[in-house]
Amino acid sequence: MENYNDYLQNEANYQDSKIHNNPRAHLNKLYNDKATKHRIICFNNTIGNLKGKRVLDLGCGDGFASIDALRAGAFVTAIDISPASIECLINKAKKEGLHHHLDARVMDAHHLKFRKGSFDIVFGNGILHHLPYLESAIGEIKRVLKKSGCAVFLEPLGMNPFVNLYRKVTPKCRTKDEKPFTKQELSIIKTHFPNAEFSYFECTTLFTKVLLLLRLSFLAQKLQKYFIRIDEKILKVKNNKKITIPQKLSWVILIKMVK
Repeated sequence: MENYNDYLQNEANYQDSKIHNNPRAHLNKLYNDKATKHRIICFNNTIGNLKGKRVLDLGCGDGFASIDALRAGAFVTAIDISPASIECLINKAKKEGLHHHLDARVMDAHHLKFRKGSFDIVFGNGILHHLPYLESAIGEIKRVLKKSGCAVFLEPLGMNPFVNLYRKVTPKCRTKDEKPFTKQELSIIKTHFPNAEFSYFECTTLFTKVLLLLRLSFLAQKLQKYFIRIDEKILKVKNNKKITIPQKLSWVILIKMVK
């Protein structure tokens, strides 16, 4: 990895470009299907009731999750390394009259400028795998959580060789420092949160992603509801200490950490 300041600048530039240019526009079909919506529902259900809660959206991006949390009655602090992302979120919140309960700042997730025990909930979608010093970031998350506070994250996994091949042939869709999670990253999380819970998503539904790329959206969406049910059965967590083969082949992991 390049030096730390270069890393921060490269990440900021890439995330800014996602706001201004959307480099993944041609792949949006992969992230707007039933399988994706299913895991987002599970993500929201894991976070639970946000009314009156103080929450931190870690790596807020364009702010869709922060806006949902504001609508649910939360007091939201949102951070991102990208100035364009923060500006986008603030503008969205102002349009809906929700900005009075929003504190949005440009900030590095490795160094959170908040007091110990500031938040009831910390959440993020696809952010931790961008962080080269995961152990430091997880320590910071634990520090800013209140006692019995909860952190919930959705992250990509890096143990499926076919998914990893897809990543290699689409380098412009990600930054060079991204590192999808493997056993090593899950072990780091367990070190800080021994009772962390992992749920896995998108194993058999990955077959339908190919159909989406082939522009067979109708067939893909029709089949996905069946594959989602199959995934729910074969990816059911039996032992958080041992990862099964279907879990290793999954695309996404849902992580719940309680302090």
